[in-house]
Amino acid sequence: ARRLLILYGLYFLVRLTFLAFNYSYFSFNSGGQLLLAFFLGIRFDTSAIVMSNGLFILLSVLPLPFWHRRWYQRTLLFVFLVPNAFFILMNCVDFSFFPFIQKRMAADVFELFRLGEDMANTLPSLFADFWFLLIFWAAFMALAWWAYLRWTPLREIRPSPGFRITQALAKALLLILVVGCSIVAARGGIQLKPLRIIAAAEHTYPGNAPLVLNTTFSIIRSFGKQPVAETRYMDEDKAAGVFNTDKKAEGDAELLPYNVVLILLESFSKEYCGFLNGTTSYTPFLDSLAAHSLVCLNAYANTRVSIEGVPASIASLPALMDEPFITSMYSGNQINSLASALKKEGYQTAFFHGGNNGTMGFDMLARAGGFDSYMGRKEYGSHDYDGHWGVFDHRFYRYFIARINEMSPPFASVFMSLSSHHPYSVPTYFEGMFPEGTLPIHKSVRYADYALGLFFEEAARQDWFDRTLFVITADHSGPNESPLYQTRKGIYEIPLLYYLPGSDLAGRMETVTQQTDIMPTVLGLLRYPGPFVSFGNNLFDNRAPHFAVQYFDGTYQLINDSLVIQFNGESVTALYNHRNDPLLRDNLYTSGASHAEPLRLLQSCIQQFNRRMLQNQLTP
Repeated sequence: ARRLLILYGLYFLVRLTFLAFNYSYFSFNSGGQLLLAFFLGIRFDTSAIVMSNGLFILLSVLPLPFWHRRWYQRTLLFVFLVPNAFFILMNCVDFSFFPFIQKRMAADVFELFRLGEDMANTLPSLFADFWFLLIFWAAFMALAWWAYLRWTPLREIRPSPGFRITQALAKALLLILVVGCSIVAARGGIQLKPLRIIAAAEHTYPGNAPLVLNTTFSIIRSFGKQPVAETRYMDEDKAAGVFNTDKKAEGDAELLPYNVVLILLESFSKEYCGFLNGTTSYTPFLDSLAAHSLVCLNAYANTRVSIEGVPASIASLPALMDEPFITSMYSGNQINSLASALKKEGYQTAFFHGGNNGTMGFDMLARAGGFDSYMGRKEYGSHDYDGHWGVFDHRFYRYFIARINEMSPPFASVFMSLSSHHPYSVPTYFEGMFPEGTLPIHKSVRYADYALGLFFEEAARQDWFDRTLFVITADHSGPNESPLYQTRKGIYEIPLLYYLPGSDLAGRMETVTQQTDIMPTVLGLLRYPGPFVSFGNNLFDNRAPHFAVQYFDGTYQLINDSLVIQFNGESVTALYNHRNDPLLRDNLYTSGASHAEPLRLLQSCIQQFNRRMLQNQLTP
């Protein structure tokens, strides 16, 4: 019991440090709310401690004849330290990883180890940039080791023979008691269902749920979990009436065979763009291009990570389950995409990403989405390597143009940048050209914007330029510093531009839009005649609902033109009017504000997503 109490103290210190690193991402109206978060965290700590120390607990109470021997007690020390060293390390990693995804790390992070060579290539730079996390980890483990030896010294106790039988009986009873209590503790109580990640948002502001949780619990509970379950909030016909995922063209208009180039900028936040926020700009080229483009002022990513942002953007597939589609058990499902749709109309298609082939499974996704070819670092060659992720952006843009020139129009190509990903590499020969910003990413954003400008400068000289529809957006947002962009709404805000040279496709639209709207919008602009499945809507369809959906920590979120609603699959947990309350501090759900319409829309999306995913019905 003393040894387990050491872990409670350790998890308290880890949570306190996690809060210190990420205080600006949480909202507390009073000190009582902060104390409540720590108090609620004890329940999750208990479950995590018991689940991660099951072997240690069992070996500590087994009525073995050599339990009192020093060698056995040393073995227990080893069994105590090893798993806790691993899980405390994961919690320490979350100190700095949390701002990128704004949720506790889950088991899906380990999928990255089997997708390409990215982890091996980036681990050295991660250790170099976040070395201080290892110091925290070492300090925590040293404290645990010291407390273990100080509070429960490894003495060898030799009981007298007369007490051996009594002691064995006592330990047998203790074993039964401890195993029973451990099962209850691991489940998080005696309730019908075991404690889940989603429960963290039930008794606190949903944005504070990551503080209530711990990374150990999040990893263990998400490990091997089936991502989706059959849900039925309404009849299927009614769900389709609320939000129709089966799209088809209306009328007999002839296809406009414009080329399509979709550019996904790595980790670009709305906060970085002067043409969107009116303040400091790190994107001078995008600012200039916006003057000639259709600019979406209220555009949202469907996720916080690249591995989910790419399917949302090219295949209109939102991230509404715990595991990314690419690594999930459903990755073998048939999907449609911009490529598969336009190939039917004679388009040549290609996906370009300067990363090492296999990065996050993008090459597999491209094949599943029907792209004719995938161009990565393997096709580019070993030169111009940034030492971490792949080819520097400005070099790979040049390669992109060269390969496009070999394609027969009409063509549809996707280009994903990478240089604005941590560790934010900028070519050494550009040193001094891009000033530092207030965040480490700002310098690489300036470089990524510069590289994009070089691409357009060269592309404008090509024969295909004037017949090409360009769509520029982000795979997800990056780290933000303004409180406005650290809310559960703000962390998903991204730039989105549609640019068709010499056309009247220009101006500024306030309609709420999301990554999954890109595919139906592009196909609508081209007057695509065929059917397709999409979890978004054509931006120009005035009869369709316009909204954005996200999923995090077991909570579904929908954003429309005035409301943010959060739903745990069974009940609403929060409702905000983001027009009047941009920092999302006033939860209107407790006051009984009307939310029936956005809730029904969100439930329709969830129900159809789960059904189509389970039944492999992601194509028309």
